[in-house]
Amino acid sequence: MKILISGDFVITDEYKSEDLMHTSIQNFFFNCDYRILNLEAPITSENSKKILKTGPHLRCSTGVVLNALNKLKINLLTLANNHILDYGKQGLADTLSFCNNNSFNWVGVGDNRKLANTAKRIKLGNTKISIINFAENEWANATESSPGSNPLDLIDNVNLIKKEKQEVDFVFVIVHGGNEYYRLPSPKMQKRLRFYADHGSDLIICHHTHCFSGFETYNNVPIYYGIGNFLFTKPSRYKDWYNGITVEVTIKDDVLATKPIFTTQDQSNFCVSLAENQKLEKFKKKFNELSCIIADNTKLNVKWNDYVAFKKNTFLKLWSPYTFITNRYIKSLLLRIGIKFRAKFPLAVFLNNMRCEAHHELSIAILEDELKNKK
Repeated sequence: MKILISGDFVITDEYKSEDLMHTSIQNFFFNCDYRILNLEAPITSENSKKILKTGPHLRCSTGVVLNALNKLKINLLTLANNHILDYGKQGLADTLSFCNNNSFNWVGVGDNRKLANTAKRIKLGNTKISIINFAENEWANATESSPGSNPLDLIDNVNLIKKEKQEVDFVFVIVHGGNEYYRLPSPKMQKRLRFYADHGSDLIICHHTHCFSGFETYNNVPIYYGIGNFLFTKPSRYKDWYNGITVEVTIKDDVLATKPIFTTQDQSNFCVSLAENQKLEKFKKKFNELSCIIADNTKLNVKWNDYVAFKKNTFLKLWSPYTFITNRYIKSLLLRIGIKFRAKFPLAVFLNNMRCEAHHELSIAILEDELKNKK
């Protein structure tokens, strides 16, 4: 049997009359047994209320998305990501109604944290597969009493993996996380995903970073550290935005194997197609280079330290200027005139940097490096 797992998918309203699927993509998807795609935005009305958050608010309309999903014969939508709650509870409820009304299976969200932390089991022939989907802790995750995505939580995630492993043949873990536009995992991210492999995962795939990363086989478990965008109709200055990987999973005689299938979007009209010729060779070469770095701890740490240095000034600017004022007279003056740096958006920025695993890890590395340089 053959299963496809693809990355981030968003079609905005202005492309509702466009044919965004090349025949090469449609034919490729048709010739598979099961197809999984990450829906990176709620399917809801523009009248739904936006939540307070950092970053853009994403939304899709029913007619726009339904046509594309049907063309690809999508079976399952992963919904655990940082945008699925952009339009609040109503946006999520509308999305689930869309899925249920159009016979799309879904995984990764729930009315509360307990319900979100549930796997989707599928059976293909005599093979039982469990799909587990969770996301780093940004703006969309469920709480004990409110709906949203299944959150990244090492204990809860591993407990679910171990439970499912006892009852199915294969466990697929699909994670939404990582540092956007960074083409490698952080050392801690690699350690975390390897831990999932140690406790029962048979396949681990990540998306969120909007660029494809490399791959490794750890403890006989394939780990794809980033598969990039599949179809995302938002322009970007990053060329990597337009390229992605669909993971082709084959299971034969109880043996699992994977293969990266490289896709690309036209930068003018966003039409997605299979990568071919020189572009395909270029992607393969880059994928192999990234995989070699992932396999070498020293190289991976060097790249991470370079990335920390690159992001330092950007992240330092996100923190309140009051924190860095050491003169007590200036501080006293600011307090007297009522400047407390408590506006909602700055507070939201601070919260996101502390709560989200990728931002938290990068913030700590930057601040430690900055303090070290001040000695």
